[in-house]
Amino acid sequence: MAIKSRLHIHDLSLDGQELRKQLVENFTIIGDAIDSLDEKQSNLSGTLGLSDETLQQLKGGE
Repeated sequence: MAIKSRLHIHDLSLDGQELRKQLVENFTIIGDAIDSLDEKQSNLSGTLGLSDETLQQLKGGE
């Protein structure tokens, strides 16, 4: 998985400031991935002409 390869594995021997920096970077990577998925879903619904409700039903949601 591409996202997993970009995340930092935390080395607990790091000082607090470096560990905090890596955590912030990880949250940024995860946030960017979520934004990308939201954009892809929006593009898909626009391309297919499906409403959000219809997409939820297709995903098995209520």
